[in-house]
Amino acid sequence: MRTPKEEREISAGGYTYAPDGTRASRMRVFTSDYSYMIKLDRYCEENPDEWKVERVNHNGQDIVSKEYSCPTSCLSFRKKTVKGREMTEEEKARAAERMQTARNARLG
Repeated sequence: MRTPKEEREISAGGYTYAPDGTRASRMRVFTSDYSYMIKLDRYCEENPDEWKVERVNHNGQDIVSKEYSCPTSCLSFRKKTVKGREMTEEEKARAAERMQTARNARLG
């Protein structure tokens, strides 16, 4: 049985210092949210030196959560949410035309 939507989560953490007293360089990321699992699995495929799947938890046949490890430098905090650019309807129409032209050029 898959994890219900209201129970899905993601958490990241790690110790500031390793047991030997040096600064820790890696942290753990736990998630039971399937969209994050897909995203983090892609990171593991694209950057196997930095991202690793450490544990996969199953409930019968279903994967219910995964735990990953990555460099602590992958964690970032932001002061506030980045606000997108506000565009007029005319600017939106021009942008849509440019995107359509780019798509057509790429498709051949």
